[in-house]
Amino acid sequence: MKSSLQWFVRFPEVYFILVVLLAGYSPVHEFNMFSWVMASALILQLIFEIKLTGIFFSIVFSLITLYFTAATASELTEFSSLTSSAYQLALGGFLLSLIQVVFCVLMWKKYLVNSLDRVVD
Repeated sequence: MKSSLQWFVRFPEVYFILVVLLAGYSPVHEFNMFSWVMASALILQLIFEIKLTGIFFSIVFSLITLYFTAATASELTEFSSLTSSAYQLALGGFLLSLIQVVFCVLMWKKYLVNSLDRVVD
């Protein structure tokens, strides 16, 4: 468990590859072409570790996370009363948003902060 967690912390792109592929999956064993392209770009990013595209991906996923959080909050306001479905939506949506934020921060740290440390040294 500890080694897999360290692996995800070291390579946050792997999490985003899984998320992109799961988001583009249709139940009849089909994948959206856009998800294949994004996953391929993230795999190339994982192999070559280009700083500029790493920062670009972290910005894009941060904006997607903000949009997802706002959409979750908007859906939550549509419930007339707080039922168990509303609590499930809030817990699941905001937990997923929190996990996304953690991995976005890890990508920011990997490509922006570490690259600034190398410039200063």
